[in-house]
This record gives sequence, structure tokens and C-alpha cells, in this order.
Amino acid sequence: MKKVHLLTLSMVLIFAGCKEYSSQKMKSFIPGTYVAKWTDEYAINYDTIIIVNQSGNKYFQITQIMRSQFLDKSKMPFYKIHHWTASFDAVNKCLMISNNGRMLFFYPDKNELKSGTVIFKKN
Repeated sequence: MKKVHLLTLSMVLIFAGCKEYSSQKMKSFIPGTYVAKWTDEYAINYDTIIIVNQSGNKYFQITQIMRSQFLDKSKMPFYKIHHWTASFDAVNKCLMISNNGRMLFFYPDKNELKSGTVIFKKN
């Protein structure tokens, strides 16, 4: 009976360690620059997200820079910049943006970030 409990306990610790490792691995992947580009009927759109870890803790500074180059050359390009703070959600392995509740999901195997329906490639 003792061996069964010991085996069960060791399996739990192994899986808990694996979960923590994957969370740490995800946190180390997150910082960087991510870019998305798409065209619609009015403009060519560029969206850049820059993520910086704040001194190794669970908080991240995020800057989003959006640019639209209108297909109608008579219009000037449109720019918008947002600054956010986000915290790392270890359960979902994503960033939760504090002021708007948006979640950023990361896919290290594809080198991607997903925000809503927009997919960003990491540079």
C-alpha cells in the first residue's frame, strides 16, 4: 500500500513539474516583436505588438502600433498606438491585458501570437 501511495505521489510531482516547466518555457518565449499584415477593400493594414517582460516577474509591458495605408492615395496613412500592462496567466498560458480584458495566446511551435482572430508572426 505504501508503494502505491509513493508511486502516486511521484507521478503527481512529475506532472506538476512538467506543467511548471511548460509555463516557464512559455513565459520565456513571450517577449519580442510580433507582426500582422492584411489587406481589405480600403487599405493595407500593418499591426505590430512589442512585448517586454518587466524585470523577470509575471507582468509585461505591451505596445501595439497599428498603421493603415489607404488604397486611395489621396488619403494620408492612419496610425494608432496603444500601451498596456498584462499579467501572465499560468493556467491558460496566455497574457491577460489589465485594462480591457483581452487575452493574447502564444504558439511557440508556430512562432505565433493570436489576438482574437488576428494571427501575428514573431520576428
